[in-house]
Amino acid sequence: ISSFGISGTNAHIILEEAPEEPAPEPDGDAPAEEPARARTTVVPWVLSAKSAQALRGQARRLLSCVGLA
Repeated sequence: ISSFGISGTNAHIILEEAPEEPAPEPDGDAPAEEPARARTTVVPWVLSAKSAQALRGQARRLLSCVGLA
């Protein structure tokens, strides 16, 4: 933590990726999951804008960058 008057108090932190959790051992009675689907994670794309028209523009730009069009 540093405090240099004009800028106020600043705190700096370095974060690292959490260690990967070991995969659970398969249960003999449970059906095996498909590996590709077992690791798929869905995350939302959060967009914001001052108007509906601006929001549509943000969505179009995101779509062009992601390449799903």
